[in-house]
Amino acid sequence: MVELPNVWLNRLKAAPTVWVALSGGVDSMTLLHWASQLELANLKAIHINHNIQSSSDAWAQFCVDQARKLNVVCTVRSVQLTDTDSLETAARMARYEVFETLLSKGDILLQGHHANDQAETLLFRMLRSSSWRSLRAIPETRTVGEGSLYRPWLKTAREQIEQYAADHRIDYVTDPSNQDDSIDRNYLRHRVLRPLIRRWPHVIERFSMLASDAQTHLSAQSDLAAFWLDANVQSDRFGDWMSFKDLASLVPESRAVVIAHWLQRNGGQALPSLQPLYSDPASLSSSKWIAKLDSLELYADQSRLRLETPVIRRAVDAPVMFKGQQLACLGELAVERFHPLGRAHSQRVKKLLLEWQIPARYRYKVPVLRSSDQIVFIDQHWAEGIELDECDSCPIWPNG
Repeated sequence: MVELPNVWLNRLKAAPTVWVALSGGVDSMTLLHWASQLELANLKAIHINHNIQSSSDAWAQFCVDQARKLNVVCTVRSVQLTDTDSLETAARMARYEVFETLLSKGDILLQGHHANDQAETLLFRMLRSSSWRSLRAIPETRTVGEGSLYRPWLKTAREQIEQYAADHRIDYVTDPSNQDDSIDRNYLRHRVLRPLIRRWPHVIERFSMLASDAQTHLSAQSDLAAFWLDANVQSDRFGDWMSFKDLASLVPESRAVVIAHWLQRNGGQALPSLQPLYSDPASLSSSKWIAKLDSLELYADQSRLRLETPVIRRAVDAPVMFKGQQLACLGELAVERFHPLGRAHSQRVKKLLLEWQIPARYRYKVPVLRSSDQIVFIDQHWAEGIELDECDSCPIWPNG
């Protein structure tokens, strides 16, 4: 079997708890046996009962009994699936919801995914997506809840795992649905990969190397994009923005990567509608170009590309209160004049809003305070000549 790198062996021994995701199948049962040989004082198992099969409860008890034979405590969590269109997807989502709540800070979850799983996932994603990012397939490690997930066998072939199970006489259960070729993943396993392996015996290894290389390049790309974003994305009270000039300095492919990572940082994803941004961002700087992406919006604000998030949206829309009074919004008053405190003369409100760099899409929401039919306060600015003690404590907008 795989020889565990010292860095991971040390991490496992130092972790508060090392969990083994135990389904009862040959992969996870073998993983539990293998992990039990590492002499970890903090080893536990977790079984998710999806309540799909009639024998689900029996499988859960089997996992508990087999773990006990290895002096490992197995926790069982029962879930109910609601998405009947895709049981596989619903089951996966339910599992990870449990994992995220289960893992405490520093905990590590071991999963038994192997090289054949990697090959199946690689083919599956390639068939469903035209993006080269689909090549990354299954990551070896990632964050789950407050802990992390680690797949030590991701480059190990299924045959090696089955041989280990036979050598150590490991008991396991077989899910009858694994033989159902109407399920896409099973079809790939039985009808596609098996003939490929017979024709090209090293195909699993090749797929594993391809996925590993893709992960490496994507990680490097992610690091470079993060470095660029940290250097070029700026923030103000209306959220994050970058200049179209900085964005235009990148080649189109790099723009796509940078924007994708910017959106991912905020819980969104890039869509085909962003193509104008990748092609010629400078041409958008003077437009009202907007792209809606789930709960996020990208929009042009003079020479800037801004990202509006739900948090900023709520902050802008929240009423501004002052001395128990809700301030009115500027609305169509931009044609009026206003004399800011400390200025020699008054100016048109529209010009002041430009000077204060308030995005055009928010200007009609700017809070104002009137007294005797005169504007005495706009945004964060008091009027000249107003004798108010409150001048030192302006209402904050956006106020969240």
